[in-house]
Amino acid sequence: MNKSLVAISALTLAALGLASCGNSSSSGTASSTSSTAEKKAITLNKDKPLVFFNRQPSDPTT
Repeated sequence: MNKSLVAISALTLAALGLASCGNSSSSGTASSTSSTAEKKAITLNKDKPLVFFNRQPSDPTT
């Protein structure tokens, strides 16, 4: 009885832990997912600045 109570409580805590770490908008509808897509602006690679990093060694003798 004591072991089963511990096992049930451990499983309950694990299930609650998995449920609390889930996506917060999972309980919403399809209309809420479209509104979140409008909020997130997607920047295409062609619109991002091109950055070249200087990968040369700092010592000119090498």
